[in-house]
Amino acid sequence: MSEKFKMENRNISEELQKLDVARKEVENLSDKLGLKIDQGIKETVAVFRAMDFPTESSCAGHTNESGGEGYGFPYVRVYAPAPQGWAEDKTNKELGEKWKQENLKFRLKIEPLLEEFNKMRTSTNDALLHLDNMGLFGAFTVESIGVKNSKKITSKEEAVVKTKLFQEEMRLFTEFLINKFLNKNS
Repeated sequence: MSEKFKMENRNISEELQKLDVARKEVENLSDKLGLKIDQGIKETVAVFRAMDFPTESSCAGHTNESGGEGYGFPYVRVYAPAPQGWAEDKTNKELGEKWKQENLKFRLKIEPLLEEFNKMRTSTNDALLHLDNMGLFGAFTVESIGVKNSKKITSKEEAVVKTKLFQEEMRLFTEFLINKFLNKNS
C-alpha cells in the first residue's frame, strides 16, 4: 500500500470521526425554548460544525400543510461567538471590530465553496444559495436567493413548492460539503 493512499485513508478517517462528533453534538442541541434542531437540517448543521463554522440558528423549512399559518425556508446562520469581554462592555468598538473580523474569516472560508457549488447547479435562480448578511457584526445566513422574494408568494401551494425546492437545494449543498470535507486532502 502506498504512503499516499495510507495518508488519504487516515485523513478521511479523521474527518469522518470529526463529522460523527459533530452529528452527536447536534443531536443534543436545543434553542432557548428547549426545541431540538429540525430533523431536515441536522446533517447540514453537523457538517458546518465539523468544518468549524459556528452555527447560531437553523431551520429545515416548513410549509404548515397541516393547516397552520405561515411557512419557513431552510437556512443555517453562521455567527462567531461574542469576544471575551463583550457581555461587560457592549459599546467597546475594538471588541465589535474583533467580532466582525472573526465572522469575516468564516465568510471568506465558505464563499468559495458556495461559488463552486452554484457553478455546478442547473437549478432555478430562485433556489441558488447565497449569503445573507445578519446584524452588525458580520454574521450571515446561508439560504436560497428566493427567500428575499418570499413576501411576494400569494398562495399556500406556491409556498409549498418553493419550500420543497429550497430544501432540495440545501440538501444538495450538504452532500457537496460532506464530499468536500471528507476528501479535502486528496
